[in-house]
Amino acid sequence: MYEIYKDATTTPREKAGCIQIRIRIEWLKPQRNVLLAALKPPHQNYINVKKLKILKTSKFTCQGKHGTKKESSVEFLFAWLEELMDYGIGYYFIEDSIKALFLWRSHSIQIPYPKFGRSFKLAFYTIYLPLYSFMAYLICILLVEKPFLFPSFFFGCLALLLQIVQGHRMGHPSPWKKCSSTLHFLFILLFNWSPFQPESISPNKGTEHALLYDATWETRLHVARKTAEIRSQIFLEEQKKLLEELGHIGDENIESKFKPGVVDTKIDLLGPYVEPYRPFLNSIRKWLRFISNIIIWEDSYKSFWVTMGFFLLSFINFLIPWRWFILWTSRVVVWVGMGPWMRYVDIKYVEPYELHEDDLDDFTEKEKKKVVLANNSVTDTARLTRENVVKLRDMKKLHFGKYIIRVPRINYARFRDIARPESSAMPFESGHMSLGKRALDEATGDRIVLPGQRMYGSMIPQVVTPSMTIAPTGKAVRRSTDGDSDEQSGIQMIHTGSITAVVISIAAGAALTTFVVPLMSNVAQWIWAYFPSHHHF
Repeated sequence: MYEIYKDATTTPREKAGCIQIRIRIEWLKPQRNVLLAALKPPHQNYINVKKLKILKTSKFTCQGKHGTKKESSVEFLFAWLEELMDYGIGYYFIEDSIKALFLWRSHSIQIPYPKFGRSFKLAFYTIYLPLYSFMAYLICILLVEKPFLFPSFFFGCLALLLQIVQGHRMGHPSPWKKCSSTLHFLFILLFNWSPFQPESISPNKGTEHALLYDATWETRLHVARKTAEIRSQIFLEEQKKLLEELGHIGDENIESKFKPGVVDTKIDLLGPYVEPYRPFLNSIRKWLRFISNIIIWEDSYKSFWVTMGFFLLSFINFLIPWRWFILWTSRVVVWVGMGPWMRYVDIKYVEPYELHEDDLDDFTEKEKKKVVLANNSVTDTARLTRENVVKLRDMKKLHFGKYIIRVPRINYARFRDIARPESSAMPFESGHMSLGKRALDEATGDRIVLPGQRMYGSMIPQVVTPSMTIAPTGKAVRRSTDGDSDEQSGIQMIHTGSITAVVISIAAGAALTTFVVPLMSNVAQWIWAYFPSHHHF
């Protein structure tokens, strides 16, 4: 059950009612493919409709009220500034995080433990420890003693920051505000299966604790805003009194004054100043929403890959000998690039190619030819792309309707709605169904199949016909036995030919060689120095 609002971009948000829906989500492809698909840019989709009324409704659904009605420059500027100010809430979160970090305040830590039932699963147990403060303490000690590790620790701290935000979301009492964990995605990436399976959500599960959790945060924001308001009000009142007192005293200007004539003033509209920058400001707003969704793990798949990228950069920078690299780079630049032999380089390779006044005509002609060739290449590519797009547009109009809506590739909605507390959910497990029941379930005789508008082909685009069953060709069902399920196949060992297994094995070997071997060597030296009586043979 969800609450209904006018759109997902404008404020104030006023409820227009509730809607109750029932939906089932089943992966038709391996979960690893879904995870890897987050690395590719989404496909650009267009939807055709036959009526103008449906076009307006569809544009409102995809783009909000801004897609059907262009707002004025003043409205756009105020809405943009209002959304920008909303990100200021992050200041209070950062302030609380810094206090908790330096003052060793405890926080929730999710510890996985096995949970047995029909299938093997992992659940989480919550404990409270100042783990982040301890990690920050160790990192700062290492950076003070070894500052050349700063690049590695910089990317490591960015990945740790994303993990901290994920921990806050995982620690929320409401199951509807949680997100998938990094371990869940790692299991999917390595084994195409994860023991962190979704749990059943009963109506009003965790509602009392969630309301208390949200009320605590709202109280924190209310106190902070009220404090800023009181401080601002006191400052304005005192400044007003100060100006009045200074006005009674008078200033040091003794020049003769006269009352100027009335000046004809006109209203200066913001349109000529705002409209040229509207696309740029819109792109800034979209990027802020996109980055915010990654930081708060609203788009868990992309957040996982960004976290893994930071961890990988941290590991690579740790292996780079920065002290040696900076030293020898500086030596090469100074000893080789600043010696007296650079005069020979100037005579041989630099001075002959410098332009003079007599060479300006030839330079103009060569530069013009180069730019014309580059522009011709761009125009040829644009013309070919335009021809394909126009051909596809005409074919889609012929098959589906004359009005076209461009569906956004990424969800740039300002607000994300979650299910109401009285909603419920349960994991769907088709692996325990009988063969006959599964065949009936996967057949489309008793269900409605909505064909899409995707077309393929270069010369004559054709409509992609939907499959009448999700089972592969030659089989009655997609998975004939329980042993063929993704869960069972995920428990099996990784194939030696898997690229993922090779990469993980190399990374694990490098990590063991880098960290474990020097540690064992230091321990052996310490033991050898601690027992001097055993040095004689």
